[in-house]
Amino acid sequence: MTVRQLVADLYEIPLGHTSAYLWNEANNLTLVDTGVPGSSTAIAAALESLGHTKADLQHVFLTHWHVDHAGAAAELAEWENTELHAHSLDADVLEGKTPQVLPGLPSEEQALFDSLPDEVKQDTPTVAVDDRLEGGESFEIAGILDVYHMPGHTPGSISLHLTDPNVLLVGDTVANVGPDGPSAGVFNTDPQRLRESVKALARLWPAVLCPGHGEPITQNTADRLNALAGSLD
Repeated sequence: MTVRQLVADLYEIPLGHTSAYLWNEANNLTLVDTGVPGSSTAIAAALESLGHTKADLQHVFLTHWHVDHAGAAAELAEWENTELHAHSLDADVLEGKTPQVLPGLPSEEQALFDSLPDEVKQDTPTVAVDDRLEGGESFEIAGILDVYHMPGHTPGSISLHLTDPNVLLVGDTVANVGPDGPSAGVFNTDPQRLRESVKALARLWPAVLCPGHGEPITQNTADRLNALAGSLD
């Protein structure tokens, strides 16, 4: 596993099928997404490679409840100082109050889902959410971290905007896995709301976009995201 620096203090942690992102701010670390169950070992190794321990991890934000993004949240919740943040609509799923139900998929997406490894089809282990978000919150992290409710992939999907480096962390609202550049996410509960969320993200004109799947976008980012948004009309 190679931890990759994207901008000053922001690192990508590859976790196989997906990526987590770490904001390395002195001894106050913030992680976005956690990978599948068992990924806490790789995350701990990533922290150690940057000169930190598990006790330095303060905040864990979950972009949505799916197992490839929240599967190790229960493991990280056992660490000494972590506070878990998720949107209230997905927090109910994470806490086991709402069933983990995947949407019905069009045939081409069902074929893609069927081809995925079993580790991303298992249930997400239940975990207590410390901070239920609604969207519109701001945290004094990386200057200012703004929370945006971006439903569509799941009802409680969120994106995070690090305003000073102008970085967007988008979970599965946008992916970057194909030859044609960024695309709208798949396996969505509400495809129309997903398209509206992509358009809303484009209006933020990010310098860097960090998707859950695929390479982070660091060049011509805003133009490429706006081109995607325009193609969804």
